[in-house]
This record gives sequence, structure tokens and C-alpha cells, in this order.
Amino acid sequence: MRFRNPATGQIVEITNPFLWALLFGRFYWAKHEAWIGVILGVLAAFMTFGLSWFIAPIFAQLVLRHRYLHNGWQEA
Repeated sequence: MRFRNPATGQIVEITNPFLWALLFGRFYWAKHEAWIGVILGVLAAFMTFGLSWFIAPIFAQLVLRHRYLHNGWQEA
């Protein structure tokens, strides 16, 4: 996935979000400033005793796409 900021022209390329979210968990989402995903993920990890760490990466691509599009970035 590639996103372009129309105001600055900056391009961000996201590759293998499932893998990176599985390896680094909420730190990967925080790197991309997807704070809702970070907060909900931490809460879910406490409630499921860490099991959500393996389930959340399935949704990493959707969360990151929503974050960038919601903040006005365009898919390139």
C-alpha cells in the first residue's frame, strides 16, 4: 500500500503489515500513529491475557488504511 499526502507530497509505503504487526505488535501501529488501534489493542491484550497479540495483525492492513485515508492521505 502506498499513500501520498496531498499537502506535502510525502509518500509512505506500507509493506507486509501483517508480519510487522505480528512481530512488533502495538509498537508498529504506534509508528504509523494509529493511536486508536494501539489503545484498543492494549486493552484487548489485558482482557485476553495476550491472546489478542496474535489476532490483531489480521486487521493491521485495514486499521492503517483507515488511518491514512481518514487523515486526508490519498492512495497512490
